[in-house]
Amino acid sequence: DLVTATEDWSVRHVIGGIVPRLLQRSDETRLDYTVRHGCFSRAVLSNYRNYDGEHVPALLQRHTISGGDGTLYRGVWLVIDELNRAPVDAAFGSLLTTLGGQRTPLTVPTSTGEVAVPLPRDFRIIGTLNSFDRHFLNQMSEALKRRFVFIDILPPPRSAAAAEQALALYRALLRLAEHGMPGVLAEPEIGQAAWGQVVQVRRTENASVPYTLQISDEQAAPAIYRTSGGCSAQFACIGSLARPRSRQSTVACSPDAAAV
Repeated sequence: DLVTATEDWSVRHVIGGIVPRLLQRSDETRLDYTVRHGCFSRAVLSNYRNYDGEHVPALLQRHTISGGDGTLYRGVWLVIDELNRAPVDAAFGSLLTTLGGQRTPLTVPTSTGEVAVPLPRDFRIIGTLNSFDRHFLNQMSEALKRRFVFIDILPPPRSAAAAEQALALYRALLRLAEHGMPGVLAEPEIGQAAWGQVVQVRRTENASVPYTLQISDEQAAPAIYRTSGGCSAQFACIGSLARPRSRQSTVACSPDAAAV
């Protein structure tokens, strides 16, 4: 279950609470109130059979979940993007005990009161955060930090520049092919993409260098260099390749990517 944190998050968004809703009938529209589960409660309850997104199942029984491609999964995890853009301590405050590993159940609000729901032992929260936009971010207390394991994802080294370039161009060519850009051919089934006779990218069997890049026209093909960011190089490539060739020498992009 993937959600994006925002600065207006509260306990209602994470655990749940009373929210307004409009009931429309043939002759009138009136305001009503209902209990809606937050993202954490929905993710936890999705691990139990017969959860419909609104009501806590009478029998809390785990079940296997089938993905869109038929893959079977043991359960559902919660992924929160841009976690520290929300006031996480205010929104997660009541979950500190539940997340403390003491097998304390989650208290889920319902229309008839609160229901204690066991937290599956294999349930996980994955949060992404950054520390660059400090003026727009919220701090996490030490108590909340202790509930998580922090993993720093650093930018690839300079030695991987060629592999990054190839991957960024491959993804850019796929996007441009989807939009029908003339001259761009993409065959994702076999891992090949090309822009005329200028750039060709092919998938390899080497895990450390998954794609190889062949450039026939050094003047027209963009040279991508970046120190951080996962998608900036891709969008710089898209901007470069999508422009007329007479205007390809410069591309405006974010500070963590440059195209020449």
